[in-house]
Amino acid sequence: VKSSAWNRRHIVWAKIKGYPWWPGIVINPDDCGRDAVGENKAWNFWFGDHSVSKVFLFLKFYAL
Repeated sequence: VKSSAWNRRHIVWAKIKGYPWWPGIVINPDDCGRDAVGENKAWNFWFGDHSVSKVFLFLKFYAL
């Protein structure tokens, strides 16, 4: 998935090793004072603790 395919402000479920899946929102680097990220990556603002992390972008569908 190319970074340009993701609009900023997409609400997503993301995961960081050692933590469960958690909701967040894809944000613009200018909004968090960070440098731009490379291809297939984005800055994610985590709901709940309000931290920001760089995450890899991918599309995958799960059934409940």
